[in-house]
Amino acid sequence: MALVGCWLPLLADHPGPSPDHRPALDPATRCAALIAIFDDIIIDRFDYRILMLEDYELAEARRWRDRAETECAAGRYFFGIGLIRSALRRIGVVPPAKAEPPKD
Repeated sequence: MALVGCWLPLLADHPGPSPDHRPALDPATRCAALIAIFDDIIIDRFDYRILMLEDYELAEARRWRDRAETECAAGRYFFGIGLIRSALRRIGVVPPAKAEPPKD
């Protein structure tokens, strides 16, 4: 009984399997997916003025997006993913925890 009492607190702290069973994306694919989300919103889908962005905010977000692409292309995924996530937040988009790979 004492052994069971010792293990229960340890099991309670274990997160267990996540409800989302998709495998984690590799950093290059994740970076590309986040950049694709940014491009889809700013370039393909919306008139950016609907997003109520000031010109300087959009310019800053685009610079971060471009820098993210450069960082990821150079293999510096930590910086690239951080930059594209910041760019998405700047335009009012909450970056997904797990980005889907871009669809061709």
